[in-house]
Amino acid sequence: MTVADPVRSMQTIHEAVSGSKSMTAEVLWSIPRVGGPAVSPDQPVVAVPVTTYAEEDGKATTRIWLVETQSGDARPITTDEASSTSPVFSPGGSRLAFLRPKSLEEGKDPVSQIWILPLEGGEAVCVTEMPLGCLKPIWMPDGDGLIFAAWLHRDHLTVEGTREAMEDAKPSRIHVTEDRFYRFWDRWLTDARIPHIFHLDLESGALTDLTPDSTLSFDLMDPGSEYDIAPDGSWVVFAGSDLSDDSRGYIRWDVFRVPIEGGTPECLTPDNPAHSARPRFSPDGAGIVYGRSEDPEYYADRMRLWWIDTEDGAHSPVLTEWDRNPGGWTFNATGDLYFHADDVGRYRLYVLPASDLLPGTDDEPETEPTALTSQANAMSAAPAADGHVFFSRMSLSEPPEVWRAGIRGGEPVRLTFFTQEVMEDVALGEVRDLRYAGADDHEIQSFVLLPPGYEEGTRYPVLHMVHGGPHGILGDYWHWRWHAQTVAAQGYVVAVPQFHGSTSYGTDFAKVIQGALGEKPLEDTMKGVDALIELGIADEAKMAIGGGSYGGFLTCWATTQTDRFACAINHAGVFDSQLQWGCDYTYGMHRQQGSTPFEDQSVIDANDAGRHTKGMNTPMLVLHGERDFRVPYYHAIECYNLLKAKGVPARLVFFQDENHWVLKRDNSLLWYDEVMTWMDRWLKSE
Repeated sequence: MTVADPVRSMQTIHEAVSGSKSMTAEVLWSIPRVGGPAVSPDQPVVAVPVTTYAEEDGKATTRIWLVETQSGDARPITTDEASSTSPVFSPGGSRLAFLRPKSLEEGKDPVSQIWILPLEGGEAVCVTEMPLGCLKPIWMPDGDGLIFAAWLHRDHLTVEGTREAMEDAKPSRIHVTEDRFYRFWDRWLTDARIPHIFHLDLESGALTDLTPDSTLSFDLMDPGSEYDIAPDGSWVVFAGSDLSDDSRGYIRWDVFRVPIEGGTPECLTPDNPAHSARPRFSPDGAGIVYGRSEDPEYYADRMRLWWIDTEDGAHSPVLTEWDRNPGGWTFNATGDLYFHADDVGRYRLYVLPASDLLPGTDDEPETEPTALTSQANAMSAAPAADGHVFFSRMSLSEPPEVWRAGIRGGEPVRLTFFTQEVMEDVALGEVRDLRYAGADDHEIQSFVLLPPGYEEGTRYPVLHMVHGGPHGILGDYWHWRWHAQTVAAQGYVVAVPQFHGSTSYGTDFAKVIQGALGEKPLEDTMKGVDALIELGIADEAKMAIGGGSYGGFLTCWATTQTDRFACAINHAGVFDSQLQWGCDYTYGMHRQQGSTPFEDQSVIDANDAGRHTKGMNTPMLVLHGERDFRVPYYHAIECYNLLKAKGVPARLVFFQDENHWVLKRDNSLLWYDEVMTWMDRWLKSE
């Protein structure tokens, strides 16, 4: 190919699957949703949470299944009357702790408590009564107790005080604050909930608050992942932050520790430049591995892995030069570290041997991790004592299931088949990996899904599905809310470009769009449009663009710059850059937008869809949730109103009971119906 040719390569990564059933939104919601595995320390079993949705009312129920690690034989061990989550095996593997509401009655005492199930026979027993519920439990090393986090009232930092405050509380819709960070995602942080760490002695029932005076918060998206206990049971470590401390001008998360007797948390990372996360003790207790970022004003800054020596407190780099972003790290029994990281449009599993975690000399080169998987998407690593690592695997053509691989590599083997019954007769389209020249002649990857029954040489209507973030990927994985196979099944080609700003291609590739969010990503997307036309796949007159969040912004931005799309789908998209200062998290906003409204508005306006509406002529479907604090819903109202005022065809779909995502079954079915009807209206009608 010549240099001027934008298409560099295209290869099939998932073959088409024949079947008599079409992939529809109804089929999508009938597929069991398989969670990540928990491994027994001594028994050849894993515990797997599986969620199903009732067809009659859309109610979700999660049951925990026990799966044999060799045969794959599975049986449910929790009731289907209420959801059970976060399974954790005891030392020795004879008991399982998990979370479930205390009452099985619908709507009664809905907060999660800790239950313990004897696996050799007997009924599960509820062992906590925390007024605001519990987070994921961790067994004490001797199996005689549990460590867990639970919510307390900020002004009443005891269990009884919190319970009394709840009984005395009067309903109020008033929120008062002087904090900069006071809302998150879909809730007000003025509700005064603070997590404390507790030790429960199972024999005596004694409950000890290990952080009695703490007002530190955990990670707001996944608070149950932020604490761990030393192998000898002497210390607990956690990552926390004082959310009302604005002295730095940004929120910073640090690693803290407290003794098992309780006390004031001691900060172990006072000199970290930015955030710290997920501290984990090594099996011998010699050190703590944690993640830290270095740029506090860049929310997608990659994590570097560091080591804290538990004897002298010295910090040493473990994995800091590697240009990928590790997550979910966990140790096996011999001290090897397993984690996932996004790499070229997929999440892969990696391992660092125990010998590479110890401090080396200054001139010793850093050891890069070894990849354990290459195909599909792999996350939630759970190494076992039998020489295997279990993990969750999925792709654009396979819903999540649990797989098994050797801890030193080898061809993975599928362990669970919860989704097989639904999927065995569903037709799926072929998936191709397209590479083409984008902005600055950088290679851009796009996953291209062809409709079932695709005929080579025929041009099809196309949806260009752009991901959110912008620092993320819509990669080779099964996405429940933007399911590309569901769209392809209706006779469309779906192109999913990983434009500049996407992660998994290195830090520079992701950060380059800061301050100019619309320029390179749109150029990359439009060159992908040209590539599909050149390949004879796309019908140039029947193309749509759509996305959510930042993807909604890029959709709006594209329609201000070009009329090449016959229609657009904007879900929860950023439309007005100044209005976005009303979102829940404004730290680093000036970096994203290039300036602030009180410094240089012209810089912001240069990439603001709301300031370029003169060019907007594309019919647009606008969808949004009223409980969305990440992108406040007035973006949708303003966008829709301006389109209607201008006479551009537009349709508004507004979900009063959803946040940034559409999560309820019936709402999602409506969402898919609206999206497909809109596309059919503009791409299939004459």
